[in-house]
Amino acid sequence: RAPAGRGLLSGARAGARLVGVGERGVIVVSDDEGGQWKQVPAPTSVTLTAVAFADARHGVAVGHGGMVLATSDGGQTWAVRLDGLQVARLALEQTSSAEQTREAERLVADGPDKPFLSVLMWDARRWLVAGAYGLVFETRDAGATWSSLMGRVPNEGLLHWYVLARQGNTLLMAGEQGLLARSTDGGATFSSVTSPYR
Repeated sequence: RAPAGRGLLSGARAGARLVGVGERGVIVVSDDEGGQWKQVPAPTSVTLTAVAFADARHGVAVGHGGMVLATSDGGQTWAVRLDGLQVARLALEQTSSAEQTREAERLVADGPDKPFLSVLMWDARRWLVAGAYGLVFETRDAGATWSSLMGRVPNEGLLHWYVLARQGNTLLMAGEQGLLARSTDGGATFSSVTSPYR
């Protein structure tokens, strides 16, 4: 159960432990299949929207303000690996067209409040995070460095991405207004997928 008045928005299994994240940066863990929960310290107070684990020790939580947190001890302690100020700067530094530059400049001007809404982990080092206004970032070194994939993933209107899923080398991204994208080469390239939903 979350602390009074704070809702949980996502949960994941870290080996035998359950980890939940939610409003105002709350992170809770249970070591008895959800019978008892305890809150652990978090380095942020922004709402956390999603959490995933690659194994029993290595996990990532994402949330508002472009926040990405990581743990290497099964969710007991967490550290910031990316925030909204870095997200806007990276988006601007890594543009490859005039259109992308305009959109990145808008992100910078709007401020660091854009949320990440989904996270996907291949392993302890490689993660993909996505969220509002077309945000898509990847790290291959556990958050030490990040690459923007916004120019690689088709999303003309910079719609929100809500869900990331993977099976083998195939990735699927789902967003608002029926937005779908797929990669069949582990994220090297992406193509649009026609959706019957608008």
